[in-house]
Amino acid sequence: GDPCSIHWPGFWQPQDGLLIQIDTVNQFSQRWAPMIHEFSTPTSICGYMVMAHCLLLQQLLPASGLWQEADLSSLVTGLRDVSALEPHLREAMDFVATCRKSWMASHQSDFRAHDDQRKYLSAWV
Repeated sequence: GDPCSIHWPGFWQPQDGLLIQIDTVNQFSQRWAPMIHEFSTPTSICGYMVMAHCLLLQQLLPASGLWQEADLSSLVTGLRDVSALEPHLREAMDFVATCRKSWMASHQSDFRAHDDQRKYLSAWV
């Protein structure tokens, strides 16, 4: 059967819509370098950016779930606001670093060498 039926039982049909990609901020900007260093993340922080954008979208999208195409410009402007994004990026990096450090502490035998720890902390998200 359809794998989605596990999560959404019953009859369902895909809905017409629009899927677009819009560039927001540069993950390789030097603005993020201090946080990358602080949290030992990889220099490619796309996974962290996804997490941060999801958190920011919760604030920017209307609670009603209804919006007009004209609202897209305002939404994109909000997603490009690095001052609004930065706290969410910090939260994402802190969350992953905390979880990874906790895992390392409870699985010390898997991380005997300092290099093993460094690699694990800086692995892609």
